[in-house]
Amino acid sequence: MKRKSKTCYGVNGPLTEYNSRSEALEGADYAKAEFGYDLVPYACELCGYFHIGPGDRAPGRTCEHCTGAEGGNKDIYPTEGEARRMVDAKRKRGVSLKFYPCPVGNGWHLTKK
Repeated sequence: MKRKSKTCYGVNGPLTEYNSRSEALEGADYAKAEFGYDLVPYACELCGYFHIGPGDRAPGRTCEHCTGAEGGNKDIYPTEGEARRMVDAKRKRGVSLKFYPCPVGNGWHLTKK
């Protein structure tokens, strides 16, 4: 079942939420067939549902230049707003984070410092 999100927004307003990856894949297939858009499904850490978006901007991208305390590449959030929403969502779960611009201009990162 798809519906408009109350927590996740893109440049055109609320994102569509899908209950499963397969539902989101159907949405991506529809967007490709009807409009020619190449979209991919991704699991959203903020709301717990699935959304679809351009593969090069979907969350889950990592920065090839920046690493975290554990040595892995840091996640990239394309906009300050997306990084801020993730910080707010984590705060509600008792995790204290801050966001900052990627030093090489790839987007925004989160930190525990």
